[in-house]
Amino acid sequence: MVVNEDVAAPSTLNAAVPADLETSCSSASRRNPPRRYASAAALAADLEHFAAGEAIRRPAATTPPAVVARKVKRQWIPIAAAASTLAAVLLVGFIATRAPRQGGGGPLADC
Repeated sequence: MVVNEDVAAPSTLNAAVPADLETSCSSASRRNPPRRYASAAALAADLEHFAAGEAIRRPAATTPPAVVARKVKRQWIPIAAAASTLAAVLLVGFIATRAPRQGGGGPLADC
């Protein structure tokens, strides 16, 4: 339902929708007010640019910190597992490169 999540992209309903028009429609229908158009005039200006074949204003491609925090909170187990695995691999690699070599060293040890 639209109340809980963003509206589906227009291209999911019709693949022929141009990318600029889809960007304008998606920006206009965002749930998060800072990610929507600031005014109806800004939306109208983008639609006029699109109709004239000109470039539209593209919204910033940044992800707000609150969105990142929410995703981390929801998926903390896979993130923690990946971080632990990475830390273990780095630790083993560090120890392996710092450990003194034992044994004869192979056939090229005397070179």
